[in-house]
Formats: sequence, structure tokens, C-alpha cells
Amino acid sequence: MDAMSPEPDPAGELLRTRGMRSTPQRRAILSVFAGGRTEHLAADEVYARASRLVGTRDAGGRVLVQTRIPGHEVLTAAVHADPGLLAGPERELRQMLGLPPFGVVAVL
Repeated sequence: MDAMSPEPDPAGELLRTRGMRSTPQRRAILSVFAGGRTEHLAADEVYARASRLVGTRDAGGRVLVQTRIPGHEVLTAAVHADPGLLAGPERELRQMLGLPPFGVVAVL
């Protein structure tokens, strides 16, 4: 890559392919939160990443969430700082859909 070539922007490209505006804020959130992944994150992965990024309430960690599903299990578990609240619903969903550990998913 020469000095005149723009830096690769996988987060911006992902947003554009999904019909979303690629703003600096959206690219930063996607890059940091998704860690460059473009595939779907499971609920437990979202909870774990949010917990690591934000920290504890005692340390002043705060999150502002915009959602269409305010009662989602991930948000309930996060509000109560209890990942156990996520385990039951996530297990049932994974079993119903045949996702790991009840099935196998492969990208070909």
C-alpha cells in the first residue's frame, strides 16, 4: 500500500453494505465492540464484551443502550450484573436452533 492509498475500513464497509451511514462514531463502536468480526455475536459474547469494555459500577462504568427490545435477556443480565440470568434463555434458544453445544455451525 502506497502513501496515497486510503487505509482499509472494514467497519465502514460493513455498515455501508448493510445500508447504514458510515459515521466515525458507528465505525469506532463497531471496530471496538465487534473486534473486527462481521458475523453475528451470540448473546453471551455481547454480555462478556460489554462487561470488559465498560467495567463495573463501582469503577464508574456506565452504558447507554438504544434498543427496540428493552427486556432482552442481555440487558436484564447487564443491569443486574448477573450473567446467570442469561444462561437459561440462551441455552433454550441454542437448543431450539441447533447451535453449539447442541449442534455444529460451519462456514464454507
